Amino acid sequence: MKKSIAELRRELLNLILFLLITLFCAHLNFEFFGINDTSPEYFVSFIAVILTINLYRLDLIKVFLLGLIADILVFNLLGSYALIFVVIYGCHYLAHRIMSINSNQQQLILLLCLIQVGFNFSYVIFFYHGDFNFNFLAYLINNFLTIALGIISFYVLRYIKR
Repeated sequence: MKKSIAELRRELLNLILFLLITLFCAHLNFEFFGINDTSPEYFVSFIAVILTINLYRLDLIKVFLLGLIADILVFNLLGSYALIFVVIYGCHYLAHRIMSINSNQQQLILLLCLIQVGFNFSYVIFFYHGDFNFNFLAYLINNFLTIALGIISFYVLRYIKR
């Protein structure tokens, strides 16, 4: 079924709005329980939600370019988010090749798995480059916040898509 131009514009506007909210949240740093290192991986949950809902037809090049844009906007190590996004895309592609994911519950489980893969992969990348000291409590808080943000985004975008 082809989409009308108005529907495509509305979806693009929703994507841009979601990206701007994600960018705004990425520059905030909340201190939870007095720990300075608590900032969830907003872009990981962003790309996982977009892939899980199938809101747009994303291929490998678009995902990689979104990762480079995220790296530039967050002033991060160039290519780190691009690599994380490609790994998330590969896991999403593999999951859809192996399983048939149809219901909302199955999509939510896939979303949680994709967020966990991306979150752990981001910690491996930043740990490999020696950019931070590992704090387990901050890791758990960031993991919980990233998953909570992904679930909220999943249901909000699912509601908007209807």
